[in-house]
Amino acid sequence: MLLEHKLEDLDLQKDKINKQIEKRNAQRKLPCYSCNGKHKICELEAIQTYYYTEPYSCTGGDFVTRSDLHFVCPITGDRNRMLFMTNYDIPREKRSHYVNDPEEQFSRMYKHLFKNVTDEDHHVKSDSFNNEYVSKHMKQFGLSIQDLEKWVKTSFHVCWLKLTNI
Repeated sequence: MLLEHKLEDLDLQKDKINKQIEKRNAQRKLPCYSCNGKHKICELEAIQTYYYTEPYSCTGGDFVTRSDLHFVCPITGDRNRMLFMTNYDIPREKRSHYVNDPEEQFSRMYKHLFKNVTDEDHHVKSDSFNNEYVSKHMKQFGLSIQDLEKWVKTSFHVCWLKLTNI
């Protein structure tokens, strides 16, 4: 068997496993702080909020940034605002200083698994329950965070050791 055929077989196996992972993740339950029940991600409506930064100076502003992800309780209709407390104390504009931002990871891995996702302006007033369950159970959801500076130093140190054969 040609090596290329083996790679194609591995790609098919990888795709099959990734679909199984997505199916499993869609069945994960999130606790609802509104009704005190638990709901499967695939059965929940989600709302992704965005905020607009108005233009300032000659070249600043005039852009939209993704903000919080909410899910709607199917029983009460109330929102659960998903908070990621691991970087909550870090200003949003500095969160890129961290490798694997949990909000970004969750969005990348789970957002498409919700029943429906609606976009909304951040300034729309709505009551919501702050829900930090995913943040407190990051490992269960396959999420992690690492300080970029430490990551770069560690990565550089490992590369340096390999290059110097120490």
